[in-house]
Amino acid sequence: MSRPIVTLIGDALAQRGMTQSELAKLCGWSSQRVSHYLTGKRPPRAEDLETMAGALGLIWALVPKPIRRKRK
Repeated sequence: MSRPIVTLIGDALAQRGMTQSELAKLCGWSSQRVSHYLTGKRPPRAEDLETMAGALGLIWALVPKPIRRKRK
């Protein structure tokens, strides 16, 4: 099962020993904005995910997944 991207971002923060405030500063955002993304209070846009990933030295790519349709 895949994990939510914000969980992976949070894990990357922990692995690097970084705080949400440090990530926010690298992204040019408030620490509250990062907190809202990582706690699920606010869903991040694709460009926000790309910004956070880049600040953490990660490559973020959107990979389409086929939609499963119910058979009649």
